Amino acid sequence: MNFEELLDSRNGTAMRKEQMPFGMLFKKVKDNKYENMLTLRHELNDSLIFCDSLQREAQQRQAPASSYEVPFQLIKDSAGIAGVSISKGSFRTFQHLIEDTPAIVAKKGFVRNTIDALFDAAERLHKQEVYHLCFAPSNILMRRSDNKPMLLFHGSNYRRLADYQLLYPDCDDYLAPELQDNAEPSAAADVYSLGKFMEFICRETGKSFEMAHVIKKATQTDPEKRYHSISEMRRSLNILAIIKKICIGLIIAAIAALIGWGIWSTYQSANQKMEYIPIKKEAEEDILAPTTSEEEEFGLFGGYTRPDSISAEEFEKRQLEQKELDAKSEEIFRKYFTRDAERILSTLYSSETMSASEDKYMASTQKAMAELVRAQTEIAERAGLSETRAQLIASQIIEQITARKKTQQAMRQQTIIPTTPRNSDDNNTTPSTNLGGTGGATSGSAATTSGSSSTKPSNILRHNPLPSEERGMSTRERLQNQERRDMMNNKK
Repeated sequence: MNFEELLDSRNGTAMRKEQMPFGMLFKKVKDNKYENMLTLRHELNDSLIFCDSLQREAQQRQAPASSYEVPFQLIKDSAGIAGVSISKGSFRTFQHLIEDTPAIVAKKGFVRNTIDALFDAAERLHKQEVYHLCFAPSNILMRRSDNKPMLLFHGSNYRRLADYQLLYPDCDDYLAPELQDNAEPSAAADVYSLGKFMEFICRETGKSFEMAHVIKKATQTDPEKRYHSISEMRRSLNILAIIKKICIGLIIAAIAALIGWGIWSTYQSANQKMEYIPIKKEAEEDILAPTTSEEEEFGLFGGYTRPDSISAEEFEKRQLEQKELDAKSEEIFRKYFTRDAERILSTLYSSETMSASEDKYMASTQKAMAELVRAQTEIAERAGLSETRAQLIASQIIEQITARKKTQQAMRQQTIIPTTPRNSDDNNTTPSTNLGGTGGATSGSAATTSGSSSTKPSNILRHNPLPSEERGMSTRERLQNQERRDMMNNKK
């Protein structure tokens, strides 16, 4: 694009016409300068009431009430008022700005600055009991230099026309419902129109929490349910924005706290130790350690005490604590090893295992011993008990449980042998013989019977026990049973 084409493009943009509610806005070259012109619509130009109201507003606009009002001058011809001249500044409508540069709404602070500027303009007008009534995008001018919103005509100055739809065609969405019934203009009407303008902006940017709440209340059909003033509307928007920031800050702080707690918990769980059971390590002998102490090396004997040595009370206290710790470790080891040994040996001395063949019985015995050794090692390590001490306690527990199991097995093997008569030629019968004795039972299960034939004998060991039953007996018991079998065979 060359320079001439650039100028033509700029002139084309400058000469673009924009439709506003009151007429057509365009630029006109006058004295080699661009001047903003607005030609009135014929419907308004033919109305004497409108022309009279426009002259009154033009006189008031010589000294604008605020910097957000655009000063203008009337252009008259032989037929009357032809249009309006805006000589200061270069302007375009808000709708034109959004169409040309839609990305401007994403600029930081643009939306909020525009809304705050319109709040300021409306508040200053309301102090003079003047109401703009229509904040449509096509009825708001934006200064090109800084995109500052400006207001041209105020609707309440034309209340004598009593037809706001004639003033603002195609802007019904931005007029309060009561104005469509030709009601008196009020601050509630401006609240409604500003709410609709905010809703228009949110179509491009999306509704935030505070904007959605304010728009919902400002655009109520019933004027009594809206904000009573622009100040109240602005205050609600600011408070909701602050609440939103506080909530976001609390959420971020809560997330940070949860992350910190998670990291702390991870490190704590990694460093967690077993409950009240310290890991006891035996001291390793250092082959490079000297064989003499410092006292012997420097010739200090006989009652010399090092400054850093502990007192006798402290030494006794430490020994007592160590004894308590050892006792606690032994108690824990006895408790859990007794439970496991009871379970393992009960399986070994069950009726199913005892009645099995010799090979299966030996395999079960080896498996039980391996389980006992493994349980001893694991429990001793968890309890912090030395291997030697754990082995001693484990052997005692195994002996006690084994003795009890053998006693129970022997009691199951005992039965009553009824008396048998001799030959029929003998007049006397042989009383039942006590075969149990004290030697035929294990410890704690000695059997005695009454010598009287009138008393039924009890607890007599069967003369011919099964081989599987002899596995739980000692060598002495097996020899006694063999002697009894030989005696019974000789009698027969």
